[in-house]
This record gives sequence, C-alpha cells and structure tokens, in this order.
Amino acid sequence: MPQLNLTSAGFDYHYVGRPDRNIKGGIKKVTSTLDDVEEHRMCQIDSGRLGEIDRAIEECNKAIKLNSNDATVYNNRGVAHGEKGDIDRAIEDFSKAIDLWSNYDHAYNNRGLAYGQQGDVEHAIEDFNTAIRLKPDNAITYYNRGLAYGQKADVDRAVQDFSQVIKLTPDDAEAYNNRGAAYAKKGNLDCALEDFTKAIEYKTSEVRFYSNRGMAYYSKEEYDLARKDFGKVIELKPDCLADLIQKSGIKPPEDVATMLTPEETGEGRRKAQNTAHPVEPDVEIAIKKIKKRYDRA
Repeated sequence: MPQLNLTSAGFDYHYVGRPDRNIKGGIKKVTSTLDDVEEHRMCQIDSGRLGEIDRAIEECNKAIKLNSNDATVYNNRGVAHGEKGDIDRAIEDFSKAIDLWSNYDHAYNNRGLAYGQQGDVEHAIEDFNTAIRLKPDNAITYYNRGLAYGQKADVDRAVQDFSQVIKLTPDDAEAYNNRGAAYAKKGNLDCALEDFTKAIEYKTSEVRFYSNRGMAYYSKEEYDLARKDFGKVIELKPDCLADLIQKSGIKPPEDVATMLTPEETGEGRRKAQNTAHPVEPDVEIAIKKIKKRYDRA
C-alpha cells in the first residue's frame, strides 16, 4: 500500500504563510510623539500588503531614523525581509523588536517562522511557545507551531495544535488540511478523510486538498473515490497530477493508469461501458503524460 507523502501533503513550512504584521489598533504601540513615525509605519504596512516589499522596507528605514525605539517597525521590516527571502536580516529585526519589547508576541511568532525557514525547528518551537504563553488565543501561532511539529514528525503534537487552531477559527481550511495530513501520518485515514473533506468545504478550488484526499482514498483502496479526486485535480490544474504521482510513492505507473483509466485495456473498456463514472478525456491525456515521464526515467 502506498504511503502518503506528508511533506507535500500539508507540512511544507512556508515563511510567509502566517506572519504577524503590526496592524493599526491591533497591538500596543511603543510610545512616540512624532506624527511622521506613524505616517511611515502605516505606509510600510500598506506597501507590504500590496506586495511592494522594497517600498515597505524603505518606509521602515525612514521610521527607524525618526525613532529607533519602535519595536513594531522592526517587526514589520523583519516581515518584509522574510518575504524577500533575507532570513538573516529578518531574524535580526525580530530580535531587535524583542529587545525593545520583551512581551512582543508577534515578534516571537515571526522569529519562530524565520528559524523554521532556516531549518532550526527547535528554536522555532521555543519562540512559538513564548508567543503562545504571551497570547494564548492567537490561532496564527498554534498554526505555525503545528507546522514546526510536523517538520519534526511529532504528529501527535501537530494534531493538538491544528485542533486548537480549528477551535479558535472553525472555518480555517488550511488547519483542517494540515490536521488531516497529521492524521494520515498516524495511519488514521478515516479522520484524515474527514478533515480533507472539511477543508474542501471551506475552500472548494484548492488543488492540494483534492490531491491529499485522493491519496488517502487510494491508501484505503477506495479507487473510485480516489479517481474522482484526481480528476478534480486535473480539472483545476491540468499539469500537476504527474508531479503528484511521482511524489506520492505510487508504483508502478501502470497501477495508476489502471486505477484512473480502466479504458486503457480491452477488459477495462468492457467494464467501462457499464460504469457510472466514465473517464474524462483530460484524465486520459494526463495519464499518457505520466506514462511518458516514467518511461523517460
């Protein structure tokens, strides 16, 4: 029986996934009497939202020149550096923010993300623990710590953290998806399927959710349901199924072809005439591409 590839199924550690950026009114501000500091602070937040990362960093630099003791600006510049992939500078800024404001839970969360991006999972979890101690109702930090536990293959704790995210934010599709991946890693495919299905209910066009559920169905040998989900993957993103198959551990490719396209063989054609779920043409095309890829390997 093939094993779910849980790195691709839900435990990828994305730095920019859920950082905490300072939003006006969202957290306590460090005291400042300069209107210009507030102007630059809000300009860099808006720039960050628009993806204008260099401008965001420039606005942060201006604010720091006016007031070098504003922890929130260092935090936001760290987020911008992280989004650019400059993780060392991001950690430096988050650490400066923490030096200025020792109870700054957002900065601990963000530094934890940066450590995780560097593969330093232990320090990442330490920072997430501190952030949760400071603000125990922040779903973002539980989510990020769940990802870190997933990196460590500590799936029991990952399940606990994603469950807490769902408790705090019941409509979080990604949390359901990631908890489903953790359940699958534990071998609890029924719970995994429930979570993948819930994730799809909240986010009906996310390819990863269908591919994860399809793999779970395949692992349970429920091939008709797996075939239906893989067909949805192709519908949403036609070129990604070959990569999914290659990473999933399903071997040989003929097994996949038989599962998804029973029409490929004479016996399959006869059975297909009586099936209620005919294979769409795009599925057939995708399977041919998969076969060619494996033939070249």
